[in-house]
Amino acid sequence: PPGFNPEKSIFFMPDSGGPCRFGQYNRFHKKLLKDLGINMPVYSLQQDMKFYEDLDILGRTFMKIAWQGIVAVDILDKFFRETRPYAINKKEVEDLYWESLKKIEKNIEEKRDITETLLEIKEAFKNVAVEDGEKPKVGVVGEIYVRNNRFANENLYRFLEDLGLEVWLPPITEWIYFINYTSKRWAKKLGWFRTVLRYIIETQYLKWEEKKFINLVKDILNMAEDMDVEELMDLTKKYVHPEFEGGEVLLSVGKAVEYLYHGASGIINVIPFACMPGNVVTAILKKIKEEEGIRFPTLTVPCDGQKSLGTKMRVEAFVEQVKEFFNSKERKN
Repeated sequence: PPGFNPEKSIFFMPDSGGPCRFGQYNRFHKKLLKDLGINMPVYSLQQDMKFYEDLDILGRTFMKIAWQGIVAVDILDKFFRETRPYAINKKEVEDLYWESLKKIEKNIEEKRDITETLLEIKEAFKNVAVEDGEKPKVGVVGEIYVRNNRFANENLYRFLEDLGLEVWLPPITEWIYFINYTSKRWAKKLGWFRTVLRYIIETQYLKWEEKKFINLVKDILNMAEDMDVEELMDLTKKYVHPEFEGGEVLLSVGKAVEYLYHGASGIINVIPFACMPGNVVTAILKKIKEEEGIRFPTLTVPCDGQKSLGTKMRVEAFVEQVKEFFNSKERKN
């Protein structure tokens, strides 16, 4: 973009220990930037008990502004997801999304409070002309990078919406709350009580900040508020041992159950190709269907960077199953 100087910018991509695919992304980003001749550092925060120690280097102001930006973009995404499927003019909604994103970016760059901007965005989406009726909802779970990167998942959600569904996505804030949750548990096991206290305080502060903004918009959003991570873990206990913290298994299973409670007619599990935790989630979703006696449709979409006609056909078949379930007595009961 005009005026962008890579030498005065940082590319943010978190890191993860062990063999998880998530830990490889920042390494390939570094390689790509180098191959393109772009002299731009990649800042990678490790998802462990030193998460906030690393963040402290950047200062409290950065942490506050960054969090407000994350919350604001999560809210914007919900406005978009709940409006586009019903909009008379879908391009109007897409243009509004990008305009709103630029406004949020400008707020963050200028370190200004984001309240007024969020209220403006709320009014703009409120005024979009929409058609009446209810569409079947499908909840998305899976690995955070591929499920949120439209290039990695081949714009899957646009395809689902164009086929007549409304798509629910987990917020990015959930990932940070989960880091806090798991790090607090490990610190407690190790007897690092000062670290435990730090995570309790940080989590409460983040929730307080997030709640301020959610209260501004919840009157026009159906899915404004998500369950706390602690609540998701309680939902998960029935199907997965709480010590199984590898990858996104606990979050994905808990979120899938939450979506079903809210009336979703199907679950899509978006994962990297051959992702072990993602395949574990696929197996557990099958177990949930068997144990609860609810034959809700599920689909696992592995992302390998290749366009596949087979994937397109599987998604189309899944959408028909979702619509059938949506209209069934089983779903209504």
